[in-house]
Amino acid sequence: MDSSYPVLFGVPAVLRIKPGMTAEKLYWLVWRQCMHMVPEYDPVDPQAPWPFNLARTNRSGVQWGHWLEGSTGELIPPDQQPIPEFDSDLETIAVDWNMEVHTEFYNDRTTGQFEVHRSVELCKAKELRAVQLSDCMKTFTTPESVTAYCPDCTKKNDGEYMESPQEKTICPYKLPPVLIITLKRFKNRGHYGQKLTNLVEFPVQGLDLEQYLADDNIVPDSPTMRAVNSELSRCPSDVKDLDEVPCYLSRENTVYDLYGVVNHEGALGGGHYYAFINGGDGVWRCYNDDKITVEPESSIVSRNAYILFYQRRDMTDFEGKILPASGGLPIDMKAIKQTKWQRPVSTKDKKEQGGSCLLM
Repeated sequence: MDSSYPVLFGVPAVLRIKPGMTAEKLYWLVWRQCMHMVPEYDPVDPQAPWPFNLARTNRSGVQWGHWLEGSTGELIPPDQQPIPEFDSDLETIAVDWNMEVHTEFYNDRTTGQFEVHRSVELCKAKELRAVQLSDCMKTFTTPESVTAYCPDCTKKNDGEYMESPQEKTICPYKLPPVLIITLKRFKNRGHYGQKLTNLVEFPVQGLDLEQYLADDNIVPDSPTMRAVNSELSRCPSDVKDLDEVPCYLSRENTVYDLYGVVNHEGALGGGHYYAFINGGDGVWRCYNDDKITVEPESSIVSRNAYILFYQRRDMTDFEGKILPASGGLPIDMKAIKQTKWQRPVSTKDKKEQGGSCLLM
């Protein structure tokens, strides 16, 4: 390279440098990573020196020391001397190619070739493997160790309360008539987000949450028990006769049946929503904008499932009193399809809402 104007090219490589490693050993390790770029060059030939020099530089690979010195790196000679220790957070090792060798032997066709390590396929298989909803529930209700402050259960130290290790567990004490489960369909990697496409297998009939209930050992006069036993927790405000609904929240009735699924297609930053709904007649329908189609039950569980809607099985006796009636007038799908569907959106709304559906 031009000593006064270095140019970076190629893909950075990550090498493990052990303490006490010699500089010659480092040259061989780098050569194994770069030999495909100059496949016709043979560094074993005594008449053919190393096609590059190694130099310590900053993390950008273009400078060493103070910028006024104009140094592009501190040369590491290929000898038997141990490599000096360096700060991996601030420094790196640059490969400074001999331009004559680069011009004569560089092969851009082989440079882009790489060997896919088997761990890549294993990682992909892990990300795409099916996950059971029961495993998600177990993870959600698993005790977690946290450091917390509590004036009632932490010890005093010179008149001051101290934070102490605590165990936190999230479990339902009583179960509601309608259960809504939102699947976490994203993860963060640094500053970037990625949508998860794992297949979460969930039961359409007979989801039993008994094993996930909290222990029945809560203090009777605690805020939790006062909230659970209040009339607002037993029944909605528009239902007058509480005797008709003896178990709005229940520890005894724990079995749920699926009646709706919200699906999301696309990436994290945009996509499309549609829903599967069972109207109580045993038929699953797909509601996709202005299109309504009958779907087999086998298609309900998919990688696009995002939000699950379950109804507690014992609540079917109270349809129309607490929960909306699932029956009703027959659905005329032909008439629905012939109905012109249009959503008026102003220019201002388009700017504020954007033009795509987001997965939050």
